[in-house]
Amino acid sequence: MATRKKKTIDKQVPPSRLTVSDEELYQRIAGEAYELYQQRGEAPGSDIEDWLTAERLVHEELLHDPILEEPLSEEE
Repeated sequence: MATRKKKTIDKQVPPSRLTVSDEELYQRIAGEAYELYQQRGEAPGSDIEDWLTAERLVHEELLHDPILEEPLSEEE
């Protein structure tokens, strides 16, 4: 009879991550892209570059500097 090796399961708990809705993610990226557009003097022609840069910046912010939710106040 052949013996099987048991697979070990890593019991480490992944760090909690902030979840953001698709709509909120879109709004954050759009806002960041608009800020980049304004920083360039509102010159047309770099909208795709602004959007891609904004995506990168927002994703980095969410991964490295998550916004913590405010704690719930205790009711008396």
